[in-house]
Amino acid sequence: MFRTRIPAGFSCIINTGMYDKKIHRSEDALTDRLWQEIGDAADYGTPDSGDIGDLRQRIRQAERRRSRTAGILSAAGAAAVLFLILWLPMKSGFSPKDNDSPLAQLKSMGVAVSDKQVSLKMDNDISLSLADSALFTSGTDRQTSIVSSPGIEVEVGNERMLRLEVPSGKQFRLTLSDGTEVWLNSDSVLEYPASFDGCSHRDVYLTGEAYFEVARDEDCPFIVNLDNDEKIEVLGTSFNVNSYPDNDCNVTTLVSGKIAYRHDSSDKEVILLPDQQICVDRAEGSAEIREVDAGTTVDWKGNYLTFENESLPVLARRLSRMYGIEIIVGEHLAGHTFTGRISYDKGVDFITKLIEETSGIRCSVSDGKIILD
Repeated sequence: MFRTRIPAGFSCIINTGMYDKKIHRSEDALTDRLWQEIGDAADYGTPDSGDIGDLRQRIRQAERRRSRTAGILSAAGAAAVLFLILWLPMKSGFSPKDNDSPLAQLKSMGVAVSDKQVSLKMDNDISLSLADSALFTSGTDRQTSIVSSPGIEVEVGNERMLRLEVPSGKQFRLTLSDGTEVWLNSDSVLEYPASFDGCSHRDVYLTGEAYFEVARDEDCPFIVNLDNDEKIEVLGTSFNVNSYPDNDCNVTTLVSGKIAYRHDSSDKEVILLPDQQICVDRAEGSAEIREVDAGTTVDWKGNYLTFENESLPVLARRLSRMYGIEIIVGEHLAGHTFTGRISYDKGVDFITKLIEETSGIRCSVSDGKIILD
């Protein structure tokens, strides 16, 4: 397991077994020898003191972890090798041009990008195309209207059931009629009534991923219903739900407040506290509660992708949703795992080149799809 970190939005641990020789443990000798060996192959210049200082600090940290790290190569050697592999491309103009947007990068690579827009369906009939946010308001006649950016207002009435569909490559922020804030991640669907007036429960139905900040109403609990009979009940709190159909597990993470989790096949109710997460196996229905840093779970709201010990196929699916593209992973790469944090603005071209440089995985584009093999 190898750890490194690059400034400006990318950090990564890669478990590939790609190195097969030991490296001397002296950090000064290791730093100098690695720089000479790699520097002889191409003229990258001399690393500045900040680079060397950061590298040596990582080597010391890795040395302290050696007793907990299994592998052929020492942890210190692995950290140094991977740091230099990633540092060199950054110094040699490896990253995309600053003025190239992620979508421009993808199109220049020949990758097909989804052009679907966020849509709001009313009673599965009338449909509106939306930009990136919308809120529901109640007029003097108490009829509900939706106001979407850039300020377009449409009356929807109070009785309608609404279906908000957020395609791959998009995110959306929604304010419900009760004041609850919902951030929907890519490839997600939320169904909900236009108004909660007269309801004993505020029921919404989620497929995909969403972060909720629920307006408190002790007389009218807010309930998130998932497609496998899971229910998450709250009075007023903030939490994240990840329930994509291709997940092995549905994951609910509490950021603040308190939530009650229930499964219709069981009478048991599980109470979650902040920084706790419940993972429910979609096939078996079994549940596991974990202690986590809830903040990293909602990194996606800030256009970051955070992942820990995640297999390449799962990571590829998340990247596909994030950018609205298709990525195909060779079956023989299923055992590759990655841990890190990626900024959306870095773009897929930057990310895939880093994967190529650090793991030996080949990246190509065919028929508008990214192929990793």
